[in-house]
Amino acid sequence: DLPDRRRLRHEYRTLINETQKNRLDLIRPESKGLNDMLTKANGLFKSVKMTREAALDSQFLVLASTLGNQKANQLHTDFVTFEPHVFTDKLVSFMTGRRPIPEEPEEEEEQEEGRRRVAKVPAAGWEKLGNEARMYFNRAPAFHFLFGSFNREAKAREGRRLSRRDANKAVGPKIVPKQVSQSDQTTKEATTQEVEFVNRALRQLTTDEAGNIDPIDYFEFVMDPDSFGRTIETIFYLSFLIKDGHARIYLDDNHLPVLVPADPYKAGESDEPVERKQVLISLTMEDWKRIKKEFEIKERAFPRRAEAEPPSGAQNGHTSSDDEGSPPRQKPKRRA
Repeated sequence: DLPDRRRLRHEYRTLINETQKNRLDLIRPESKGLNDMLTKANGLFKSVKMTREAALDSQFLVLASTLGNQKANQLHTDFVTFEPHVFTDKLVSFMTGRRPIPEEPEEEEEQEEGRRRVAKVPAAGWEKLGNEARMYFNRAPAFHFLFGSFNREAKAREGRRLSRRDANKAVGPKIVPKQVSQSDQTTKEATTQEVEFVNRALRQLTTDEAGNIDPIDYFEFVMDPDSFGRTIETIFYLSFLIKDGHARIYLDDNHLPVLVPADPYKAGESDEPVERKQVLISLTMEDWKRIKKEFEIKERAFPRRAEAEPPSGAQNGHTSSDDEGSPPRQKPKRRA
């Protein structure tokens, strides 16, 4: 139940705090406090049934394993030291079959070394040692010099120089990758044609027969109620017109953006400096659906260029406002 779980969590937190508080004493090699803490944690774990208590148990185990690692690093395991002369005596005894030379307690170090140099090992002894050591290796050990390797400089590797005859044989005919530039040129031309088509559509939808200009709503001009992608394309092409000064966008009395055609600014027309401003807009699929619903847009303000213009070769080269290549005069109604 809940009271037992609270008591269990309290005991786990107390155990973790005590372990962290006494960590310096617990990592001593002679200390058995860490074992006592683990025994206590094992007793608490028997009552663990939920995730929160299990998380506290794992937290204690991480702390205990860290302290156990630190305690193991402080242990000294050099109880048996390696004595070279003792090992040498055992090797000589094994290879020669003689008993080890006893050590004299009062013998000087120099006398001991001279006495040990007297022992000679026959070739059969070395063969006996090799046969005995062979069973402990899966492959032949690498060869090492007894007194270290020779100090010799590594020979610099000289690159092979190809003669003119070899160079002509080795190198085949050059293969130059095909340069693809037609695609980029076609894309630029298509973009230019789309921008010009949008410019003609804007001027026809905003200019009457008398030459008067009536602004058109921005969203009604760019919206395609059947395609979100084509709406984005129209906004993209329209941005070129606004950037180059062929169109102007501003807010009307209802604070809605409207469009009118314009003529590009030429240097010297005004004494005041003309500033160009750029505005970034964000249009998501949800915004596109909401605008289409709020403005009750049922169809495009002008058809697509692929639908309005005839195939290439059908025009006679001159295109006027009444030609087949121009978008029809279809003026949408303004929304209040």
